Amino acid sequence: MIGEPNTISRIVELLHLPVSHTPEALRDVYADVSKSCGYDNFIRQPGGARLESAEAEGGSVSRLTFGRDRVIFQEERTRSGLEHFTKMIEAVTKVAAPKLGIPLFIARTVTQRVIAGVPSNETGASFLARTVFRIEAEDLVALERPVQVVGLRLDFPGRQPQDGSHRVRIETYLRDQGALYLEDVATYKIPVQSLDHAKISGELHEVEEFVGGKLTEFLGGLAARG
Repeated sequence: MIGEPNTISRIVELLHLPVSHTPEALRDVYADVSKSCGYDNFIRQPGGARLESAEAEGGSVSRLTFGRDRVIFQEERTRSGLEHFTKMIEAVTKVAAPKLGIPLFIARTVTQRVIAGVPSNETGASFLARTVFRIEAEDLVALERPVQVVGLRLDFPGRQPQDGSHRVRIETYLRDQGALYLEDVATYKIPVQSLDHAKISGELHEVEEFVGGKLTEFLGGLAARG
C-alpha cells in the first residue's frame, strides 16, 4: 500500500487586478501581521515586497509576497498543518485587502506537494513501471538497454465552470528512491470577495483531499491490483 502522505510544500497565489503598492502601505501590513504570522523580515521588491520567516531547522521557511497583481503565500518544509496555513491566510487578507485596495481575488492557484512511500523493497520507479505503465522485462528487449520510469502527468478539468481544475504530477523522488513525489496545481477562475475566507479555505481543503486522499487512493488501488 501507499504510505501516509507527507506535505513538503504549499503555495497559494491570490490573483487580483493590478495595484500600485506604496512602501508605506506595505510596511503597515508587515507591522500588523509580522508577530501573529511569524514573519521576521521585510524585503522590498519591484512593485511590492516579500515577508519571510527566518529559516528554521530542516530548511523550513514561510514567505508572503505582495506583487502588483497577486498575493503569494508559500510554506516549505514546515511542520504546521493546513488549519494553521488557512488561519494565516485569513489573518493576512483581513489586514492587507483593505489597506492595499484589493476588493476581489479574480482567480486562485493552489499548489500542494507531498511525498508518499511505496511498498517496502520497491523503488518509486519500479512501482510506477509495474502498476501504472505495466512495463515487463520482455517489453524492453527492443530498446537493448534498461529504462527507469520518471513519472506521469494528469489533467483533471472542472466539471462545472465554478469547479477547480487540477494538474497533477506523479514522479519518482530523487531524495528517497522508496517514495513518490505528488504535486497538485489547482486553479479556480471564478472571482471571490477578498474577505470570503470560507471560500478560499474550502479550495485549500479540496486540494488537500485531492492530493492527499484521492491520488493516494488511486495509487493504492493500482498497487493492490498489480
